[in-house]
Amino acid sequence: MSEFDDCQRRWAYHYCWYDFDYFEFPDPLKRKCQFHSKLMGQEAFAGQVVHDVIDELLRSRIEGRLEISDPFDRAKEIAREYVQTSRDFIKAYQSGEKPPRMHRQPLYRIFFDLGWDGSAKAEFRKSVESALMHFLDSDLYASLQSEDPVYYEMPPQGGAPWFLDRNVPVYANYDFALRKPEQTTLFDWKTGKVNQWAERDVTDQLHTYAAYAMEKWRTPPEEIKLVAVWLSLGKDKTHEIGVDMNRLEHLRQEWRERHRLLSRRREEAKGDVEKLFEIFPMTGIEKNRCRTCNYRFCEGYRTSTEGPGPEGEPCEKK
Repeated sequence: MSEFDDCQRRWAYHYCWYDFDYFEFPDPLKRKCQFHSKLMGQEAFAGQVVHDVIDELLRSRIEGRLEISDPFDRAKEIAREYVQTSRDFIKAYQSGEKPPRMHRQPLYRIFFDLGWDGSAKAEFRKSVESALMHFLDSDLYASLQSEDPVYYEMPPQGGAPWFLDRNVPVYANYDFALRKPEQTTLFDWKTGKVNQWAERDVTDQLHTYAAYAMEKWRTPPEEIKLVAVWLSLGKDKTHEIGVDMNRLEHLRQEWRERHRLLSRRREEAKGDVEKLFEIFPMTGIEKNRCRTCNYRFCEGYRTSTEGPGPEGEPCEKK
């Protein structure tokens, strides 16, 4: 829902280009949507590397593999993998090929050739290293290591976990779960800034995970604990809550209302791309979010930037 709230046009670019039962995007536009929708923004990169290292640490116990000898070196290797993936992704885009199958997500900054100066690298390294140090030194990690890995529940690889709530598809991409006979604990590793809006959003996010556990694992709500781990603040800085059924019912109502809205709009614009863009207008400009939007071919990006220059030229025009 957050993508639609940020910009309705961006939502249409992200989700409607491949819906051939409804729309036939012109091939050049379809291709741009297909590639740009896969890019990861710079603000998410450091957090994703941290998530990847923690995921490997925990999966290694389930699979009986040797644990990562140096998580900080592994973080550097993973970051380089994202950079190499981005370069391969650009080659495919420039040569007219389809997007390649990728182990890592391509990066917005590299795709648009924005450069990577010393201060940006230093800030990235600092964010990753401090978050990992907070996790590795935490009592929480020590506690997880003491648990039998038979209770570990990792999200599936190759796609986000999801469920149907009254025929509404809901994605619940939890980071880790500990499913013990007496209690199921769902975790979300957070590496961003903490404020009242972030705490509100993570509470809703955690309740989405609770709904997934109730639907997929048939876990009673009273046996669910929800934990956001704020790795940016220090070790063992957590936000722990139980399931608030009133809040969850409010969320479910929001899911249903949003699904009805989007379904109705798509039906009204069926077969007509121009009508689709009329029904899903640009709403990011007034919030000045077009400058960092993946869909830089959109007129909203051109409107929000000040004339031509490096910020206005994607990689294919370099």
